[in-house]
Amino acid sequence: MTGFLVQNSYPLGVFLITFLCSALLTPLSFYLGKKLKLIDYPSTRKHHIIPIPRSGGLLLFPVIAIISLFLIGTGNKELIGILLGGTVFWLTGILDDRFTFRARYKFSGQLIGALILVLSGVLIKGVNTPWGYVTLDGVKYLLTILWIVGMSNALNFIDGLDGLAGGVVIISSIAFYVLAQGRGLTEVSLLSLVIAGAVGGFLLYNFPRAKIILGDSGSITLGYLLGAVSVWGALKRTTISVLVVYAIVLAIPLFDMVFAIIRRKVKGIPISQPDKGHIHHRLLDLGLTPTQTVVILYCVSIVFALIAVYLGGKQFG
Repeated sequence: MTGFLVQNSYPLGVFLITFLCSALLTPLSFYLGKKLKLIDYPSTRKHHIIPIPRSGGLLLFPVIAIISLFLIGTGNKELIGILLGGTVFWLTGILDDRFTFRARYKFSGQLIGALILVLSGVLIKGVNTPWGYVTLDGVKYLLTILWIVGMSNALNFIDGLDGLAGGVVIISSIAFYVLAQGRGLTEVSLLSLVIAGAVGGFLLYNFPRAKIILGDSGSITLGYLLGAVSVWGALKRTTISVLVVYAIVLAIPLFDMVFAIIRRKVKGIPISQPDKGHIHHRLLDLGLTPTQTVVILYCVSIVFALIAVYLGGKQFG
């Protein structure tokens, strides 16, 4: 079945509709978080001083899934694959928020979700080189899974200050929308707007000082969605060079993740072990307030998004 907006082309209302749905449902996420004991407690690594529900992702993904299915339709194989894989990430995050999984169990859930995505056909298929197009048949599944799991964890890593991860997702999703629109990819652009709108509604309650935070059900699922949308957008061109443009949009979480892996390897500690060396911690150490840090990283993220949109226009134009 073809979705309503794909048939009728009313994309300007997508952001507002999704924004309002998310804004109205986030208080219910707050209530459910308390009832289900999805609570984040203060610690030396965290900046809230009282327990706070980490259930922001509890209804965020269902809002994205239901609205995108209505707008795009249930007959789109790639969208169904993205949402099925996202469901696994979402459930893994909820269980981790409640029971605090060991890293290997959380990672296993992410691998299963990424595998569902690639089996649906959303893959990094090849790369353009000066010598022509080279297919990646031998490694396309592995490369896509690494990208998806990496993006999921990258966003999870930067989700350390109120509003930071949510704002980065909104900026990235709007950039994805512009890039997809420029190439006539209606479904990709609509899903990007749905993500931006849903997170925008949530951010009303998450910007400092937050009343509710994303939790893993929100952060790893949104990271997954950004990774999946970028691959879906690149899929239509079947070239990894398109994915590079999307990666520029995601420069902050990607850099922070790579630096965290290197830092922890050098120190000889597990990659999954939390620390206070992330980019937002470094800015706080310089004497910035949490809100100042978030705003600065928003600005940097916007700069990277504008660069990506410019390069995308040059590449696809």
